[in-house]
Amino acid sequence: MTNFIKPYLFLAQLLMPLIALSQHDCENINHEYLITKLPRFINSNYEESKPFLTQGSNQLFFVRSYYPKNLGGENAGEDIWMSEKGADGQWSVPTNQYGPLNDEENNIIAGIKEGKDLTIQLLSYNNGRKLRSIKLAKRVMHPSLDTVPIPHSWQGIQIPMHQYHDFYLHPSEKYLLMAIERYDGFGKEDLYVYLNNGTTWEGPIHLGSQVNSKSIEVAPFLTGDCSRLYFSSDRDGGQGGMDIWYADRLDDTWSNWTAPQNMGPAINSEFFDCYFYENNAGQAVFASNRNSTFADLYIAEQKPGELPPTMAQPKSYTNLVKHQNRAVNFFTYEVFFNHDQYIPAPEEKQLLIAYLNDLIDKQVISITITGHADATGSYGYNQELSVKRASNVAAILRSLSINSIKTDIKGLGEYAQKSDKLKALARKVVITGQYR
Repeated sequence: MTNFIKPYLFLAQLLMPLIALSQHDCENINHEYLITKLPRFINSNYEESKPFLTQGSNQLFFVRSYYPKNLGGENAGEDIWMSEKGADGQWSVPTNQYGPLNDEENNIIAGIKEGKDLTIQLLSYNNGRKLRSIKLAKRVMHPSLDTVPIPHSWQGIQIPMHQYHDFYLHPSEKYLLMAIERYDGFGKEDLYVYLNNGTTWEGPIHLGSQVNSKSIEVAPFLTGDCSRLYFSSDRDGGQGGMDIWYADRLDDTWSNWTAPQNMGPAINSEFFDCYFYENNAGQAVFASNRNSTFADLYIAEQKPGELPPTMAQPKSYTNLVKHQNRAVNFFTYEVFFNHDQYIPAPEEKQLLIAYLNDLIDKQVISITITGHADATGSYGYNQELSVKRASNVAAILRSLSINSIKTDIKGLGEYAQKSDKLKALARKVVITGQYR
């Protein structure tokens, strides 16, 4: 167990008979998931936690604690380890022997940022939990494992020393979420956010009484569009112990959220469930000690039977989510493409236009249009194809006179999906935005 979570697990085990599994104001979701425990050579007899899964689901980064082969030895605490999935779909034996990601003290990943290269945000501290430094390293995904340090300013961030703290740095590098115990919290660890104004960090801002409670809130993870927050808590209404919850952001402040929802018995257990992370391909990874003394890593995918009926015909598959508030509304829409095409099929275009008609009279604040491709073909070709898809969808928006104060058009290239069904779902453009 990581040195800052173990006391909570021990306390939860002591109190387990006293925890009532009664209904809470927060709802439980009922999604069914396929839960796969990662192999024994990834899940050791020691502690695995804080996982990150890259968008192609081919690289897994995680923290291993109190392991004799960590750079600082068993007593140093934590190292970052990495495993890669081969063409045969099998994970490699993980390694901590690459680049300057680890030293002889404690090392964890605070976040990852993906593009042509993979940027890894690192946090180092000593055994006394006194923060030593925060540093960035950049790992070039094609073709080597070399890492290059990147300068980064953390001016303005104040970290309480000699107590538990947990971090998540958003890929935009504009938001640093933190779990800490402060005088303005509700008694135990609460969630806060620091905002990067370009020269310094402002905060911390308390995430409010919907997300935070008198119980423990830790392990924050904020989705790419900043609309959904996942975290772990031992609050009432869960499965027992530490559970994974989520809440949706209702406006452009950081204190107005929907009532948190429990991820339900498919994800959570009566033990310790924490560090939920979901990549852009919809695969999630989390840590749990449901079948062992120390936490192990699990992959979570929605069961095929639970996916939308249109999954069998992905070219017409859409996914629409709205988070409505009187001040700001968030929206997400996905447009799917046939193989090797950057113009959507007629029926897909009709669905898109029908949805966009609802935005014509709205004050659109921002729109991000992100193109994707599957892994068929070369890396460079797929990158260009993803950009063409995004540009084509942007042209459709302009033809309907839908303009925003801020528009971002980009292509992220390929998802390395293996099955034909998943490849079809990778051929898409994701539109996210806000309007009043």
